[in-house]
Amino acid sequence: MNSVQIEKMYDEGRITSVPYDPMYPIDVFYDLGMNDMTSMWFRQTVGREFRYIDFYQNSGEAIPFYVNTMRDMYPKARWGRIILP
Repeated sequence: MNSVQIEKMYDEGRITSVPYDPMYPIDVFYDLGMNDMTSMWFRQTVGREFRYIDFYQNSGEAIPFYVNTMRDMYPKARWGRIILP
């Protein structure tokens, strides 16, 4: 995907800000960094829409740190799937 395609999606309203909706569980997708950054994408599925509601990135921490970060970011969330590599 290139910048022209992304700009077109913005112009068509296909990329926008979406709020967290407590009615739906949050799925979290991890990219575990060993010598680089660990990344987490937070997504809710609402009907046929995939709503990416948040992103977090850090390095140098163990898994329990990231689990606590999830809980701190969304303390009352219902969690869906946690996807690891």
